[in-house]
Amino acid sequence: MRVPLSWLAQYAPLADSVTAAEVARRLTGAGLEVETVEAVGHDIQGVVVGQVLDIEELTGFKKPIRYCGQLRRRRQGAVRPAGGGAARRLRDR
Repeated sequence: MRVPLSWLAQYAPLADSVTAAEVARRLTGAGLEVETVEAVGHDIQGVVVGQVLDIEELTGFKKPIRYCGQLRRRRQGAVRPAGGGAARRLRDR
């Protein structure tokens, strides 16, 4: 069974400084078997989180094309996403 450290922290008090390896060592010491410890998401970079403010739909095609017309990034305010130009060119055909 896979157990994320964040989930385990909801049920057992864990200090912020404790590592997954330390938790595994303590669980093993308590008589539980820990098969493996996996680091997930440690190599993810360049992710931008934003709130979609406007969705535009192009309906003149076999399947409607929807794209984000405007979004708000956390620190930089409202912007148009980079991919919007291609969808606008399709709309103008």
